[in-house]
Amino acid sequence: MSQKGYLNMELLKPLDEARYLTAENASRYRVIMRFFYEEHQRLRYFMYKEDVYRYMKQFEVFSDYTPEKCEQDLNALTQWKNLISTQDTTKATTLEEFKNKRFRYQLSPYSVELERMTVRLESLSGYGGSLEPSLFERIYTGLLKLETMAETLDISAVSRWWQDLSKDFESIYHNATDYIASLQSAKADELMQTEAFILYKDRMIDYLRDFIKDLQRFSAAIEECLKNLDEGLSENIIAKIVEYELDIPRLDRVLKPEEIKEEIKSRWDNLSGWFLGFDGDESEAYRLLSATNEIIRKITRFAARLAENRSRSLNRKQDYLKLAKFSERLRF
Repeated sequence: MSQKGYLNMELLKPLDEARYLTAENASRYRVIMRFFYEEHQRLRYFMYKEDVYRYMKQFEVFSDYTPEKCEQDLNALTQWKNLISTQDTTKATTLEEFKNKRFRYQLSPYSVELERMTVRLESLSGYGGSLEPSLFERIYTGLLKLETMAETLDISAVSRWWQDLSKDFESIYHNATDYIASLQSAKADELMQTEAFILYKDRMIDYLRDFIKDLQRFSAAIEECLKNLDEGLSENIIAKIVEYELDIPRLDRVLKPEEIKEEIKSRWDNLSGWFLGFDGDESEAYRLLSATNEIIRKITRFAARLAENRSRSLNRKQDYLKLAKFSERLRF
């Protein structure tokens, strides 16, 4: 019987913070949230109802917007925990002004990430990504420092090493897989069958082959390094990273050592599994290599077909010219 997996109970709860994206008045909520996000990026964290109302009224589509609607919208966004409201008593000089409860609002951390995501989605036109062969060498070089990291007493150095290693792996994990996915799409197949692609195909093949060379060279070295790694060594390093994270003063939340350890260990297992394979399956590195090789073969096939069609077209043109000359002689 297979071991039961761990279920994060947070996944069973509805994400109220995302309701503003699809609610009945989403058009108003989204404009308000983008306004808060853009101001947040300019380091202006707090705004008042008057700021929001003034911003909304400048758009013709919201010409019927009223202060009452503005207050309703801000209340809804506060209820969904998109905005955090705090009463501003700094300008209250009388008891009446204090009772009126003038609030100022700021984005919640969840909302900052949600808006950041929607900004990226709005500019998304394809898979994107790129191939950076040097990342494999950097990961291998980083893994060679494992023993040094296990021996050092400088936990900040261990944390910096871990952040660099994680960043390089995520760049491969996201950028390379996205780029390969873009070349396997139906749109890419259409473009590869156009005449214009003939001029582009050599650069594309060289780009892919350079990636394959480093992938083959360093993935084997990384695999060997991970296979021979002592488990106690990785546990030692993870403990130092956990210690560093716990030493960071935080006001917004209290970190639990077991949660941090689980997160870091999960990321380490992902990195190891990507190069070694999960549960006996072939590794993701090998799959990426196979997919890249298949794309090169596909590009070559399409290019050969285009060249053949062009040759046939040229031959037909020459035949037509010969026929035209022959017809012209017959007339005379």
